[in-house]
Amino acid sequence: MKPVGWYLGLRYMCGSGLIVRVAEPVNAAHKDVQFIFADRVLCEAKSWKEILQNWWDVIAVGGHLILWLPDCRYASLEEDEVRVTLQDVAQALDSTSSEKGGWQLCEADLIDGHIYVVWQKRGDAMQLRTPWKKQPKHLLVARTGAHGDALMASSILPWLKDQSWAVSFISKRAGVEVLRCDPHIDELIWLADGQVPDEEMPYYWQAWEKRFDRCVNLTYSVEGELLKQPGRPDYFWPEDQRRQHCGRSYLRYTHQLANVPGPLRVCFYPDADEKDWAEHKAGETGPFILWCLRGSALHKWWPHGPQAICQLLAKTKLNVVLTGDDEARPLAEEILQAVKNYYGDTYRVASLVGRQSIREIMTLAHHAAVVVGPETGVLNAVSLQPVPKVLLLSHSAPGNLSDDWIKVWALKPVSACYPCHRLHYSAEWCPTGCGI
Repeated sequence: MKPVGWYLGLRYMCGSGLIVRVAEPVNAAHKDVQFIFADRVLCEAKSWKEILQNWWDVIAVGGHLILWLPDCRYASLEEDEVRVTLQDVAQALDSTSSEKGGWQLCEADLIDGHIYVVWQKRGDAMQLRTPWKKQPKHLLVARTGAHGDALMASSILPWLKDQSWAVSFISKRAGVEVLRCDPHIDELIWLADGQVPDEEMPYYWQAWEKRFDRCVNLTYSVEGELLKQPGRPDYFWPEDQRRQHCGRSYLRYTHQLANVPGPLRVCFYPDADEKDWAEHKAGETGPFILWCLRGSALHKWWPHGPQAICQLLAKTKLNVVLTGDDEARPLAEEILQAVKNYYGDTYRVASLVGRQSIREIMTLAHHAAVVVGPETGVLNAVSLQPVPKVLLLSHSAPGNLSDDWIKVWALKPVSACYPCHRLHYSAEWCPTGCGI
């Protein structure tokens, strides 16, 4: 059953898809209501300027603000009402943004007698008025997921640009983060976590597709199709059935869905500051192994890191750089303690865990003598680069991932359930820590 609601943001807006829940079409009860919608909070306002002033302080960078105001050209004015035009709204925003950061006008339209405008908060003082406009040959790529998922989807982008498409790419925060410098993307659209309920996602995608000449929706192309999800019947298929059905290449299946040829073209694009930082860090570190301690899921880690790193320090002249998010701190502490117990000091091991951005770590990985880690974004960032890699597989088979990479050695778990081709959000169906 189609939900009751009006996807204003999907038809007229770029960059959010926020939902204003009013009847469709707008009924008389809403004709005189002024809406302001800021970061998923909807307020009715007698004075939209006052709310605009108050909300601007709390909208985070990247957040969206929607104004929905009766336009006097389509609605009669009472004696005490003030004429409202699109220029009035823009000027009011100018008066607030000059002191509190910049903004970008993403959408400006008239809908059912109302002024409908959308701004996105910027982190700098720039003022941009560039409402969304469909290009003559415009395509949307949709790929939610983690950093590695977005990087795998990047493989199709050069081919789409070669076909003269203007490319808009919609993703969650992780995808927007790693793809923000990709030269093959004309527009990045951020879908916030929890922004659209799961049961409404089909209508969300349908509404987006209407804006473009073509849509390549890669949602659930890997997770769901080639990696089974808990709560679905195929999660409990027999192991041989899962292995037979799910052993295909993630990258090649993505190319197939996008209807683009090979070869594969995964690439991460750092900016100038990230390059400068990585070159400086690599220079002061000397030849090093970049060791990624964990990925985005609980099963994407390796229990033998302390022993392996102690042996590498003993048998090579390479230093070790540990990387990971804040949740990897216990793993880093265990390794540092093991190294200290073995050598008496840890001067050849540097921990960047929780200290650098994922983009900086991906850039640094290009300078490593070897990159070691589980199925995670950093490994994907150098998957087709001539950097030696040791991939610690977990739920994927080599045919899913490493068979398409270059200069890679894939280590497979010894557990009887490998490869399971399953996503894991708890340890219920995954014997984590069993090792290789």
